[in-house]
Amino acid sequence: MECHPLGREVIVNFCYFTADAHGMNMIAKATEHACRWILHHSHARRFYIFSGYSSEKRASGALLAGGKGKRVTAGACVSLETVKAYLHTTPERLCDLWQHTVLGHMQANAIGYNAHFANGLAAIFIACGQDVANICNSAVGITNFEVTDKGDLYSSVTLPSLTVATVGGGTGLGTSHECLEMLGCAGSGHAAKFAEIVAATLLAGELSMGAAIASGEFVQAHETYGRNRPLEQSGVWRQES
Repeated sequence: MECHPLGREVIVNFCYFTADAHGMNMIAKATEHACRWILHHSHARRFYIFSGYSSEKRASGALLAGGKGKRVTAGACVSLETVKAYLHTTPERLCDLWQHTVLGHMQANAIGYNAHFANGLAAIFIACGQDVANICNSAVGITNFEVTDKGDLYSSVTLPSLTVATVGGGTGLGTSHECLEMLGCAGSGHAAKFAEIVAATLLAGELSMGAAIASGEFVQAHETYGRNRPLEQSGVWRQES
């Protein structure tokens, strides 16, 4: 337990290890029993089961320090030749882009520095039976680009509060379980591996989006490969007057 006195109030943060499950139901049940015991054996007047301090399903600066879910990092060194041939840019240009976007994040008072963790998390969470609302806290993280001494690109992502599970909840339902099986992550003992796969996926997404912006291809790529226009999809056509 971590206690944070605020005037006459005390915020008590209960810390649990839930293995390969999200465990929010068991956490709530255990916490309520503990709080009732404390209430009975102390001078406390009342308690509320949720304080908001845990940052459950919301972004907060405290999540950057970790302590919620899994803390995972993924990194890759991409050669100069590969960056030029397949990403259509240079390590220097990607790092310059990263530095400028950090300034934008700071101006916006954003929590964490990444391009679009939420996109990759949404896709994986929906496919694999995760609690989609936990994207809010899981997307708090940092992307970093560096130029190595050899002129190559080193890129990394760090997710200090990634909430994923391979047992319980929606992980055993239909296609969710099938998707976890395809990743080799179904059942107990696989949550850490699943977290690593999530981080690697987000790293690929950060490289892809960063390269598209740095090379000036971002808008054109969406125009070329994006979804059909809504009016065309529905079969409704606008007639010029």
